[in-house]
Amino acid sequence: MFFILSKTIGILIRPLILTSIGFLFTLLGRTERIRKSSFAISLILFFFFSNEFIANEAMTLLESPMVPLSSIKSPYEWGIMLCGVTKSNEQMPDRVMIGGAADRVNHTIMLYKKGLIRKILISGGSGRMTGNKFSEATALLNVFTMMGVPAVDIQIESESRNTYENAKESIRLLEGVNPKNCVLITSASHMPRSIRCFRKQNFDCDAFPVDTHHHPREFTIDVLLIPSLNGFSTWDTIFRETIGLVAYKLAGYI
Repeated sequence: MFFILSKTIGILIRPLILTSIGFLFTLLGRTERIRKSSFAISLILFFFFSNEFIANEAMTLLESPMVPLSSIKSPYEWGIMLCGVTKSNEQMPDRVMIGGAADRVNHTIMLYKKGLIRKILISGGSGRMTGNKFSEATALLNVFTMMGVPAVDIQIESESRNTYENAKESIRLLEGVNPKNCVLITSASHMPRSIRCFRKQNFDCDAFPVDTHHHPREFTIDVLLIPSLNGFSTWDTIFRETIGLVAYKLAGYI
């Protein structure tokens, strides 16, 4: 029930949807006062969420800071990479399509090839609400081996559907392993929720955030004043992770 509810809320409460609802009230409001108020609120929401400068500042507050490779003094026994990187590929099932969070894969392979992690645990089944049996971890196993990582150094966890289950199932598979010999690899925006899930279950591993979205401040006209869909996209991520943090806190997952 929690899985379905959290997914549904995450889909419905999005900046573009909230702004669209406001404009809808502008058209359908019963009185002129309601229509004018709705239009004003919608306009404010539109310019707020589409402003790249504001979105970037908010994302900076959310994302975990990246870790320099030079700060890793000794290799980790396990690198735990959380899934959420592949795209639906029903039309071309003979290959794996990787989306915007491809950095999770790239950086995990980089850490392995630099000798900074000895083994890789890929964690993630299917996060879809339908009965789809697609296993993201299984699909990514082929990607990792094609990239030169020996299968003997890879373990997959394909039962989890969300971040809480990622932590639960990964910890189960790594029973007996010292958490300090493990490093968690996921997107910088996803890391605050992810690392809390692991530590809530007394698995105090290190964090290696990747796929960062924020960037140094820019004070150019286009960033400060011109509306951009990038702003909405950034706020989508912020909303999703903030809702996730609140929901997980209420559920006792973090």
